[in-house]
Formats: sequence, structure tokens, C-alpha cells
Amino acid sequence: MPGSPKLVFLGVAERASIVREGDSPLLKYHLIGLKTFLPFFCYPTGVGGLYFVFAVKHLAQGPDLRISIRSESGEEIGWIGIALTPLAVPPPPP
Repeated sequence: MPGSPKLVFLGVAERASIVREGDSPLLKYHLIGLKTFLPFFCYPTGVGGLYFVFAVKHLAQGPDLRISIRSESGEEIGWIGIALTPLAVPPPPP
């Protein structure tokens, strides 16, 4: 369907924080340690404290997104929810 959101997995960041873009009211994420692959030396391992980074194209205000993670057999083994709440709304132009 044209216009529907497209997701691209960019990687996993070790740290992420929201920072202000200069003197503007706009906010952005500052990502530290973005990697497409993380080697773990023992399994199972927790992923708490890591940040999953996605790029989203054709995103519009609407219902939240839910990414389903499935095994090879098709069984859902987890999911990731993405809230579509804007962090900051730019002021109208003068």
C-alpha cells in the first residue's frame, strides 16, 4: 500500500539521549555506539539497556506501530512497540 510506513533496522545503540537542536525547540536523538551486529559471549543474554534504532519512511500521526518478531516456524516470540507521539512540534513560521 503506498504511503504506509516503511521500516529499516539501522542497528543497536549502546546509549541514546534526547538533545536539543541548537537554539531551536526541535529535539533529536544522540546515538552512541550504533552497531549492526553485537557479539555476545554467553547465551541467553538480556538486551535490556540497549536501544534498537529504526528509520521510518512515510510516517504519519496515527495508531502506534507494533513490530512482530517471529521464529522460522512463524510463531510470535516477541514484539516491539513504537509510539507515534512527536517529541516537539516546531513553532509556526512568522
